[in-house]
Amino acid sequence: MDTIEGLVQSMPEALLFLSIALGYLVGRIKLGRIELGSSTGCILVALVVGQLRPEISPVVQTIALALFMYSIGFKVGPQFFGHLDRHSLSQIALSVIVAVTGLGAVLAMAAILGLDKGTAAGLAAGALTQSSTIGAAVDTLGTLDLAPDRVSALRDNTAIAYAVTYVFGVFGVLTFVRTIAPRLMKIDLAGASAELDREMNGGRPPLKADQFYAYGERVARIHRATGTSAQQTVGDVLHALGGDQVHVVRVRRGGENHTVDASFVLAEGDELAITGPRETVLKAGDVVGPEVVEPAAAAAIGETLDIVVTRKQVQGQRLADLMRAHGPNVYPRSLTRMGHSLGVKDDLVLKRGDVLRVSGLAADVGALAKAIGTEARGSAMTDLVVMTLGIAIGIAIGHVEIPIGATKLTLGTGVGCLFMGLFFGWVRSVQPNLAQYPSAAQQVMADFGLAAFTAMVGLAAAPNALEALRENGLPVLFAGIVVTALPQLVGFVVGRYVMKIQPVVLLGALAGAESVTPAVNALTEEAKSTAPLLGFTLPYATSSVLITIWGIVVALAA
Repeated sequence: MDTIEGLVQSMPEALLFLSIALGYLVGRIKLGRIELGSSTGCILVALVVGQLRPEISPVVQTIALALFMYSIGFKVGPQFFGHLDRHSLSQIALSVIVAVTGLGAVLAMAAILGLDKGTAAGLAAGALTQSSTIGAAVDTLGTLDLAPDRVSALRDNTAIAYAVTYVFGVFGVLTFVRTIAPRLMKIDLAGASAELDREMNGGRPPLKADQFYAYGERVARIHRATGTSAQQTVGDVLHALGGDQVHVVRVRRGGENHTVDASFVLAEGDELAITGPRETVLKAGDVVGPEVVEPAAAAAIGETLDIVVTRKQVQGQRLADLMRAHGPNVYPRSLTRMGHSLGVKDDLVLKRGDVLRVSGLAADVGALAKAIGTEARGSAMTDLVVMTLGIAIGIAIGHVEIPIGATKLTLGTGVGCLFMGLFFGWVRSVQPNLAQYPSAAQQVMADFGLAAFTAMVGLAAAPNALEALRENGLPVLFAGIVVTALPQLVGFVVGRYVMKIQPVVLLGALAGAESVTPAVNALTEEAKSTAPLLGFTLPYATSSVLITIWGIVVALAA
């Protein structure tokens, strides 16, 4: 035994990484169709490994929390600071209602069952499925005027209550939005999603990412002006073709290319590069003259490009209107929001930070990028100057003392870094060439930071875990069921009967309002459509911030 204790004390960091590795394996265990989740797995494993009582510097926990909170803030920043149109306001309002109802339920259950501040904070984090709430609560508990042993016990209870309630938190929301709510609305989820897709796409079947309509696709052809067309203007030709989406991109005359407008008069032998819907361009042989194969045209370079939407004047526009006005010769391939692909639908409304993937001639694609935002030419590099500076400022903000009556409150490292992540995420959406932080890097940092932080919390709580479970295990589990279910029911009633949110969008919004990504993944799988994502991203961003802050509120008020 002495040998084991000696090894533990000589390399405690190895037990931290062991807890993370085994925690991820445990997190993959499924209860039905639902995984336990990596954060729950890490806490459960750490509660076992922690019986060996390794001593790890608290600085490691602070660094892990800072990485996690900054990365989450960076991810949701563009949506959080964005979009105040009518549909967005209703989704924001719904997420606020769900979050406030959740806070009220936590405080009520804490009062009814006599839960301490730490247990109540863990209840909020687990039942409302927001892991970052633990960080805010743990920081705040450390600022209270309590004995160090009492603070340590409250922090331990936070981790235990989170582990008890998180699994049902995910399961409850997933079951409600995928099964119960559709039955209450008497809708077939797949059918309602398909109908919404058709409505948003002008009656056509919806496109998934990188799909296109093979026979409705725009095409490009070159025709030589002969006969009567040689005396007409470009405008006359377009009118004769009869399509408002057909364009003469250029005219080649005497070996030179000319960019033309409707008043340009054609001459015998001019070669017109015409683009437009296939059925319209096929008429050009009769209207203009024979089709020709031009060597220069055969070498024309096409390009597929990701464009970040940043221009204020195009935010809030429908995708179809945007492409008609700014990219008539460019084909949209996909639109991605907060890492979720929404496919391609005519009625998709553009938001700041959306990534639009398009294809077309290089010049046309470049012109579209200038009109709506900035080219997002992929870079695997993270701007560590901005990232580390943001975290440093966030930590400093978290330690600023805010006088409230006779007490002084600090936001804590977690919330300070969350705010700086929100800020730099917004900066990145406005100026995509600044504050580079690729999505893959964000995910790694967020995953590792959360895993390391929750494992550290679990390791610290382990010695007192069994006693705490015996005292409060069943009451906390019951409280978790109430705290998970009540906000969903209230949100459903308000969203359905007061705000009258479209049913499929409402389901996505309810999943986002408690930040349950597995629930929206299950929705899209059940719906066979990305339509539920239309309601998910903005409530997710709003609730990620609000419910995190509830960690401070519960730690102070419970």
